[in-house]
Amino acid sequence: MISKIIARTIILLFLFSTNSSFSQFFSGAEINYNHISGNGYKLSVVFYHNCQGAPAPDTILIVCSSATNPNYNYTAKAVKTSNNVNEVTYSCNSMPTTCNGGNAYGVSAYLYETPIITLPPSSDWVFLYTCASASNHNDIFISHVGYTVKATLNNQIVSSNNSPKFDKYAKAVMQKGDYQQFQNSVIEQDGDSLVYSFTATFLGASPHIYVSPYSPTQFLDGYCMIDAQNGDMKLKSNNNISSAYGIIVKEYREINGQYELIGSITRSMDLIVYTANNFVPILSGMDTCLSCSFDTLSNALSKSIEADSQSYFRINVMDSLVSGFGNNCELSWNQGIQNASFQIYNNNTDSVYGIISWAPQASGVRDQPYCFSVTVQDDACPYNAINTYRYYLTVIPSTVGIEEQKTESIISISPNPVKNAITIAQEGVICTEFQIYSIDGRIIKRLKVGADISTVDISELTKGMYIIRAVNSSFSQKIIKL
Repeated sequence: MISKIIARTIILLFLFSTNSSFSQFFSGAEINYNHISGNGYKLSVVFYHNCQGAPAPDTILIVCSSATNPNYNYTAKAVKTSNNVNEVTYSCNSMPTTCNGGNAYGVSAYLYETPIITLPPSSDWVFLYTCASASNHNDIFISHVGYTVKATLNNQIVSSNNSPKFDKYAKAVMQKGDYQQFQNSVIEQDGDSLVYSFTATFLGASPHIYVSPYSPTQFLDGYCMIDAQNGDMKLKSNNNISSAYGIIVKEYREINGQYELIGSITRSMDLIVYTANNFVPILSGMDTCLSCSFDTLSNALSKSIEADSQSYFRINVMDSLVSGFGNNCELSWNQGIQNASFQIYNNNTDSVYGIISWAPQASGVRDQPYCFSVTVQDDACPYNAINTYRYYLTVIPSTVGIEEQKTESIISISPNPVKNAITIAQEGVICTEFQIYSIDGRIIKRLKVGADISTVDISELTKGMYIIRAVNSSFSQKIIKL
């Protein structure tokens, strides 16, 4: 391992100040609910606490209301479940934050839960938690006096529903000048469809008023993006700023052939951008060279792999533009693909890398890719720089031994290469459906045949290599379209 030989100089004057605004304690929150049984639910709030302010309260109040059934309105008390400090600012050991006896800006997370409460069926339940004890002066709002977080539920159209729940704490600090990727993915135990987006932050029923040119979707002087399908944020700020962001996750369920909005949750959070003499670590794509170091040309975040064969890809880390000056980095993954393994080598050094290996079975062939994410975190001070990348593997039919006949039918396809039409000839058991896959695993065309010899026009396909596969059979063959 190459030892570090350059000390980092951090410019963080505004983070170490003892401004009187820190007499307050609130930095953000998120809210969700769980169905227990019948009309019984539990509400919970993750409370983000500025560690330099007053202690987090022991209890908070959540307002539950229904405009169409005001007699159902109710205020529930939520109790702090633990006094343990769950710091979300990821500080280094030598420069602890205020959460652990140091001086740097620190944020911790506490969980509050209600007992089981009764929520009779209603189409418009709204759950609100408000805290007006804002901790930071905010550069993007005209006034910043706190947040209201909101969740909604339609338990009239569905008998039971668990809201999505964020599976990672909110991002509280980020480094100026570099693109960084953060996940806001959720646990969705009911299998409902989700849509993520940025939203305005609120206090009560009113959105905060933004200072021009800032807005709910542009809260940094740089780049702000959120993936509507998985909640991944990609951010870059060109300046130090005390900012904030809001995220809403809407939940849809298919009911009688139509997707209906059945609930939503929100997250609101302060975001401090600081200057550091540090390079935010980045990850490579999936490299087929298992002995190669970081290669900027190996940037593929998605790959196709064949079923019934072992596949290996290497993911490298780069933590400096100059070789030998990187931080030690920690690599981890989310175990997002069952039965796959991710072996990490030289972890917590400046030469860490990981190798993903997977041998999917034929039953794993599908159009939708499998997804896993990898996170890299350096040991810079006072805050570790973090990046998370999402990778995709699509399983396509095996082409190993395609000349061997593995079924009771004997199938041949000609001509190959083909220009306009292929002839499918079969003996024995007749396969009535075939699928043509692109080389990256997408189904391009479905073929219906009903005789032992069938001619099928494929002239509309573009030039290239394809895989033709018999449905309900192990037959597959590569073909070249001219």
